[in-house]
Amino acid sequence: MKRDCFLRPDINEVNNGGTLYQYLDYSQIFYEIGFTLCLDYYYQFESNFYLGLRADSNVIWALGFEGLSVTPLFGFRF
Repeated sequence: MKRDCFLRPDINEVNNGGTLYQYLDYSQIFYEIGFTLCLDYYYQFESNFYLGLRADSNVIWALGFEGLSVTPLFGFRF
């Protein structure tokens, strides 16, 4: 299950006795049923440093493939 938060807030303005208040609501959270596919390819050097690429996509039950991301991958093995 994937959880997304809606980052653009709902702004409600309330006028109370001549004073204007603004209320921000970030509480919209969406759940989607699906899974994430990740494919990592990297080369590990003798110094335990590795460098490579990661490709991932979200598969949502109602929509299918949501998109494809390709990002660099690097790190150290301990």
